[in-house]
Amino acid sequence: MPGVRLEPNTSGEVSLLNIVEAGGLLEETMALPRVLEYVRELIWGQQHRLIRSRGLIRERSSCSTLNQGGKADPRRYTRYRCAWEGQFRCLLVTCLMALSESGPGKGPFCLIPGSHKSNLPHPYERMDVEQIKALREISLQPGSGILFTENLSHAFKSPTYSQVWLEFQYGPSYMVSWPGSEASPELLRRTAGAPEKAHLLKAPYYHPVGSQKKRKS
Repeated sequence: MPGVRLEPNTSGEVSLLNIVEAGGLLEETMALPRVLEYVRELIWGQQHRLIRSRGLIRERSSCSTLNQGGKADPRRYTRYRCAWEGQFRCLLVTCLMALSESGPGKGPFCLIPGSHKSNLPHPYERMDVEQIKALREISLQPGSGILFTENLSHAFKSPTYSQVWLEFQYGPSYMVSWPGSEASPELLRRTAGAPEKAHLLKAPYYHPVGSQKKRKS
């Protein structure tokens, strides 16, 4: 598919990056009204945009690692904070949707509740995900999903058969797109008449294209 890039890795997973370029239901799903309602609450009102979209194929027995989460997470772009008057400010919010059954013993998505609020590193960095008792497994039927801040400690357990997931990530309007996830001119043209889609695909206005490159002397 034009604009969609295949990215295999060594853990038994394959990513189809920038799946919104494929159009159809994949394009529609990035702007589900119920999802965007929460995105606006968690990020910054109307100042939000799509940072990355991908399909994730997890092969049987593929492995996953638990990210650190909280203030100990070295990934600055995942930060979470509670601002004035109790308002949330999440730098990266993920909508993960299951296209295969996922539950106990079937490679579920799992997380450590409240870990995004932690000030201390968790002790599970080198542990097998299957051995971490603090993880809570989230059962998802095909077509259902979960919305969470990337600052939350999370992982997948190993599936007993191949699984397919969809992942849409949203950030504040000044956050640049994930490499390879920039909207093509064709995608921008066909979404121009759809306000919600067009809004999600706006260029990051605090970081125009090329603004982060060093100037030549």
